[in-house]
Amino acid sequence: QVEDNKGRTPSDYMSNPGELKVPTRKISDKKGSGGSKNSSGSRKRDKVRVPKQRVPPKRNGVNITSANIRIWIHDQDLPRLEQVVWEGEGHRLLKETSNHTKVRQFLNLVPRMMTKIREVHQAAVNGDLETLEAKVDQPEILTAKDHNGLNPLHKAACLGHRTIVEWVLSQKQAPISVQDRKGRTPLHYAAVSENYPDIYEMLVNSGADEKHTDMYGKTAENYHQKPGDLDTSVVHERPTAPRSGGGTLDIMGPSRNASNANSKQPSRVPSRNG
Repeated sequence: QVEDNKGRTPSDYMSNPGELKVPTRKISDKKGSGGSKNSSGSRKRDKVRVPKQRVPPKRNGVNITSANIRIWIHDQDLPRLEQVVWEGEGHRLLKETSNHTKVRQFLNLVPRMMTKIREVHQAAVNGDLETLEAKVDQPEILTAKDHNGLNPLHKAACLGHRTIVEWVLSQKQAPISVQDRKGRTPLHYAAVSENYPDIYEMLVNSGADEKHTDMYGKTAENYHQKPGDLDTSVVHERPTAPRSGGGTLDIMGPSRNASNANSKQPSRVPSRNG
């Protein structure tokens, strides 16, 4: 008969089954095994860490897409269409048309609005207060952005134009907390200005949030410590505008307040007369 390494035959184990030890398989808790068991006996799943994605800030709650623009045109939602221009997306409206008279009038004014926004930005970059005062005839144009999401205050703060910053802060609805495409406020740009901490403190005293972080998790002070991390060349980029945009035009009026925020009328009824 066949014997094992202990010299025992199957008959021996049949007579004394207790002497046969059956090995058990040990379940590994190593990575890939599905995790260990908890006190109830059910298997726990290993937690998977998902890296946090960098998400750019929302544009004042306005989701600007081609589909939404067509909806707003159909609904004659002029405030929404106006916001498209202030958000630096006016070029999306240049080829649009409408059968509605008011919408068509507004769309015809978009090139001039874009030209005026570019002039306001250029005045802020040049530190030209006289031109800025002449061009700004409604508070919303100070919130108007270029394609990077910067408004005039972002640029003036970065370039150290104290008089421009002071004047903008004195206006209604000064865009102190308005963010660019990367979540940066004017304070982030003031932190790398040659006039730091003068303009920086001016913004803080006007209500700027020093704890606000951009999409990279950095505060304004972080950029002051490492100014090379912020690309300041963007402040010299001009907003886009068609060549046929024309001259200045009193295009929009006073800001909408909470009582008429849901109105489908623009800040001011568009007019071709300056």
